[in-house]
Amino acid sequence: MHIFLPDAPGPDGDGVVKRAGLFGRGAAREAAAPVDATNRLADFDYLEPREVYLDAACQSLRPQPVIDAVNEYYTSYNACGGRVKYAWGKRVDEEVAATRAAVLDRLGLSARSHAVSFTLNTTYGINLLLQQPPQGRFGRVVTSHAEHNSVFLPTMTAAKRLGLPRLVLDRAPDGALVYDPAQARTRRRRRERRLEHRRQHPGEPRGPRPGRPRPRRHRHPRRRPGHGPRARAAPGHRR
Repeated sequence: MHIFLPDAPGPDGDGVVKRAGLFGRGAAREAAAPVDATNRLADFDYLEPREVYLDAACQSLRPQPVIDAVNEYYTSYNACGGRVKYAWGKRVDEEVAATRAAVLDRLGLSARSHAVSFTLNTTYGINLLLQQPPQGRFGRVVTSHAEHNSVFLPTMTAAKRLGLPRLVLDRAPDGALVYDPAQARTRRRRRERRLEHRRQHPGEPRGPRPGRPRPRRHRHPRRRPGHGPRARAAPGHRR
């Protein structure tokens, strides 16, 4: 799953933003006008001049327009959307619809074939996406060693459910993800050999991979006489 957002030209340098994975194969549109970095910094002007926030893995900072919109909702039209008929509820419906339209426009997607859902947080949303892909549409699941367990483990479940290989990328010293096509092809061939072996030997119990020696089991050292749970006598009883 990957996406090139329209803040920069596509990877081919042709100014066209290309998308693949869960966002649709072959989707493309002209890149949107770049956003001024100064305006982005102004969205977080509540930070001190020398403060730098790096804990985005915990939660992302809310831009000032988001904070203002939430405060306006609670103080001006705090109502349930989609089921109330008075003015506040109508305002909620309008704001939700406008937000969905803005997200689709930003991603260059059509409301006829895509929908926008609001989730509790990014982790919850990613886990929902991992449960949705149908069989036979995607070729593999790609993640990295830097991913949090709350998403890393669901990628294992998704790969097993879809019967897809799972590729875990390493990190370079500069923090970039390293993708080695040769390594990916080697892993894919190994997986294909294992599947073929299981098809040819359906009743054979799963053990070590074909061609690999069985790992040796290490025994624990013997306990000294009089030690260990079996050597202890219950209170009030003689040995």
